[in-house]
Amino acid sequence: MVHGLRAYGSAALNLCSVASGFIDAYWEGGCWEWDVCAGWVVLKEAGGYMVEGYPNVEGMEEPDLCGRVYLGVRSGKSVEETEKWVKDFRGMIGGRLEYSR
Repeated sequence: MVHGLRAYGSAALNLCSVASGFIDAYWEGGCWEWDVCAGWVVLKEAGGYMVEGYPNVEGMEEPDLCGRVYLGVRSGKSVEETEKWVKDFRGMIGGRLEYSR
């Protein structure tokens, strides 16, 4: 499923890379809302999705802005294809990320 990993040190820049199609997805735990807000807007405007990053969540609902676990995904050929990718990705995650406020 993964052929390479990239990280720019900025959640907003990583999400912009997803929005541009340079990378397929960005998964992050521990960021604060101010770290992801700008990239989240760019990703949504480009047709991508910001979804809950926890493994045991179903569906494509947006995460709580202050939840600190995010999964940004580029748009696939269809919503169904994107949903399947998100489901497959979540199925590969073990455990649970825990971050306090």
